[in-house]
Amino acid sequence: MREHSAQSEVEAARILARLRDSAREDGYRSIAESRMKLLVVEYELDSWGSPGDLEMRHRLEDEFDDLAGWLGLGHLDGGSIGSGTMEVALVVVDFDIAKLALERETKGTEMAGFRRIYRS
Repeated sequence: MREHSAQSEVEAARILARLRDSAREDGYRSIAESRMKLLVVEYELDSWGSPGDLEMRHRLEDEFDDLAGWLGLGHLDGGSIGSGTMEVALVVVDFDIAKLALERETKGTEMAGFRRIYRS
């Protein structure tokens, strides 16, 4: 990780453009949104969804977003709660790789109690 200080928004935009151009010269490209897949992590709840469950979902969303980002899998798309389940949705580059990585990396954590991971 590198920090780039800028004195103004204009300078920050210039620095960001230079970094983006450098990455493109190295062969990096954006992935088209149409190629991304929606991965859903589903948890079973004892109720229709309590305020405590909602707090837990927000924690899980933050943790999954961080994990997906650090592993280069994708990013958080949001979540839902109700009718006895809670879901965290991620937009991922490769569903199968992301599913395996999330199953492996969440073992022994609060994130591990999910019922299933599926493609939506």
